[in-house]
Amino acid sequence: MLKVNKENYTSWDYTPYMKRGVQIEKPKDTTYEIGHVVYVAKDNAIGVVLGCIDEHFDGEVRVDMDGMTSIDEIRFATIKDFEIKDVRYVARLLDEIKSNNVSNKDENVNHKN
Repeated sequence: MLKVNKENYTSWDYTPYMKRGVQIEKPKDTTYEIGHVVYVAKDNAIGVVLGCIDEHFDGEVRVDMDGMTSIDEIRFATIKDFEIKDVRYVARLLDEIKSNNVSNKDENVNHKN
């Protein structure tokens, strides 16, 4: 999975994980994490998960390109998704991914602290 620094895509401090609108600790079995890069097919957009992850109740996450988005409408993005015709994304996203040297087969990007 591609992962970047979410601070590069928002100036807001969104609540990371929620359950029924209330902030909770990070669940052990969450699919998406802050900073994951996702593809939103219905909008042909690639974005970054910023927070408000309520996976087991509302099934939504906040994505920089699309606001609150249903988990059913997203999937992990791949480098190949950036080649989709007319796909929308912030240019610095691809720059950050490339600067993290994505070259391994599973396309993991290690977040640099």
